[in-house]
Amino acid sequence: MVRAGVGLGLGTHQKDEGSYAVVTKLVEGGAAFEQGNIAVGDLLLKVDGRAVKTASEAKRHLVGDEGSPVLLTFRKFSKFQDGEVESNRVEEFNTMLIRKPLPQNLPGLAAEQIIARAAPLPPPPP
Repeated sequence: MVRAGVGLGLGTHQKDEGSYAVVTKLVEGGAAFEQGNIAVGDLLLKVDGRAVKTASEAKRHLVGDEGSPVLLTFRKFSKFQDGEVESNRVEEFNTMLIRKPLPQNLPGLAAEQIIARAAPLPPPPP
């Protein structure tokens, strides 16, 4: 079988309360990019129901056989306006992605191949 992934770049966000795997980039053409709801700054909480706290831990579970499904749980932070009041919204969502072959040159992708949907780094979860 061909080893495959979902096209996510991840980093580890360290805080006093603990560490979190955070999306740092989306690879154009990858399953995460095509899904459309995942963005830079989202926290990756679980892979196939297993809690993940660091990028390296998450990556171990994200790589699998080409064509196999993987269930991811994210936490998304956003701001919204309700009349005169601006508030923060926290949303958790699950998404099922199908693994695709990993690009051979992933570490050296050209800038135009990496889509970073600009978002400030979110605050850690409460």
